[in-house]
Amino acid sequence: MAAAIAYKAGKGEPQNFKRETYWTAAMLTGLASGFFIMLAVQLRADVRTWQYPLQLACFTVGVLLAGVSAGCFLGIFTFRTR
Repeated sequence: MAAAIAYKAGKGEPQNFKRETYWTAAMLTGLASGFFIMLAVQLRADVRTWQYPLQLACFTVGVLLAGVSAGCFLGIFTFRTR
């Protein structure tokens, strides 16, 4: 996911994004990722409880957001205007 976002940034897509927008997106998605991963860690659910799917979903969303954050961070350096 990170490589795809960085590749599109190198191509200058989307056209309404600037280097500052990639910086803002990287920071906001990084914070959201940290929130969801910490929430999953704090749940400490057992596999036999109803909280386990919630914990798994929070961790999955956190990891996906971490990939988006890494891609936006790489997009800061690979960004080119058309």
